[in-house]
Amino acid sequence: MRSGAALALGATLGLGTPGVAEELPVPGGSEVVETPEITPSWPWWMGELELATSVDWSRGDYGDPVDTDLLHVPVQLRYLFYGFGLTPTKHDFFELGASLPYLSVDGPAEIFFEESGELAARKEKEDGLGDLRLFATWLYAPEPESTLPAAEWSVSWKIPTASRSRGLGTGEHDVSLELALSKTLGAFSPFASLGYRFLGDSDDFSLRSGPFATLGLGYRPIQEVSVGLLYAYTRASLPSRDDAHELIPYASWRVSRDFRVEPYASARITGYAPDVGAGVRFRYFVPVR
Repeated sequence: MRSGAALALGATLGLGTPGVAEELPVPGGSEVVETPEITPSWPWWMGELELATSVDWSRGDYGDPVDTDLLHVPVQLRYLFYGFGLTPTKHDFFELGASLPYLSVDGPAEIFFEESGELAARKEKEDGLGDLRLFATWLYAPEPESTLPAAEWSVSWKIPTASRSRGLGTGEHDVSLELALSKTLGAFSPFASLGYRFLGDSDDFSLRSGPFATLGLGYRPIQEVSVGLLYAYTRASLPSRDDAHELIPYASWRVSRDFRVEPYASARITGYAPDVGAGVRFRYFVPVR
C-alpha cells in the first residue's frame, strides 16, 4: 500500500494538460511504498492494482478574443510489482500503466496538451476519446532513515487514438522520459523532476521536442492528509509560443486504506497555458496476492 508522500512529478505539465489529472499521486510521482515482507516463495506478479479517474477543467484565452474551456476525464490503470524490481534489494519496484481520456474542448484556441501530444484546433465544441498513453516506471524507495532520496525513472509512450479530423489529436506518436526525486524530512517532502519530450511531427505542425520540470514542497499535517504547492515548467512545442510556467496547489486525503481523494488547482504565471484550472482525482487500490 502506498503512503502517498507528496511528490508532484507527473504534474510537470500544468493543470491545463491531461498529464496532471493522470499523474497526480498528490500530483504524480514517486511515493513511499509500503509493502508486505517479501519472501522468495511469493510469486513475481504479487503487487497492487490502482484504479483512478479524475475530472479536470481549465479555461484560458491563449491569446484569442474569447476563452477556450477544456474538460478532461481520464481513466487510468496502474500495476505495481512488489517483488519484480531491477535490483536484489527490497527497496525498488516496477510499475506498468495505461491511461485513456475523454476530452471536451469548447473554444477556438489551438491547445497543445504538452505531455500527451494531443492537439485541438477548432472553431466549435468537440468531444471524444483522447490518445492512449502507456508507461513504465522504476521506483526506488529507501528506508525512512536513509540519507538517499526516493527516485523514479519513467518512460511514457503516447499512441495516437484520438480523432485527428476532429482536432482531438495529432495522429503522431510521442515519447517522454523523466527522472524525479523526493525526500521526506519530518512532515515536509521537497521534490523535483526533470524530463524530456520527443514529439512526433504532424503534417500541419512542426512540433518542437523539449524539456519539462517541476519543483515543489509537500506538507503532511496529519497522517491522512497532505497538501503542497508545485511550480511547473514546460518548453513550448511551437516556436511561436512562449514556454509555460504554472503554479499548482494540491491536497490528498486518505479516506481509507484503499481509497484517496485528491483535489488540485492551477494558475498561469506566464506562457502558453490556461489561465486557471481545477480538478479532483479519485484513486482506489487493490492488493493482489
